[in-house]
Amino acid sequence: MGGSAVRPETTAAIPPAPAYLQPVAVPAPKRGENALLVAKREKLGREKANTIIGAARRDWTCMRTGLAGEAAGNCGSAK
Repeated sequence: MGGSAVRPETTAAIPPAPAYLQPVAVPAPKRGENALLVAKREKLGREKANTIIGAARRDWTCMRTGLAGEAAGNCGSAK
């Protein structure tokens, strides 16, 4: 007889978003402000945002692998 595979119990208990997932605030340029300083500030804001996005992507992948019951290779508890 064709038995169905036993599916592991699933959960909907997904933790809240990590605290680091906050918008990166970069002040708007002021009239007469040095364009090079504005560009540097904007670049630093993008770099910070990209660091946050990278960490969020890593955490998302870890959560998906954990929920799928797979081994979490790059998902240490230290963050």
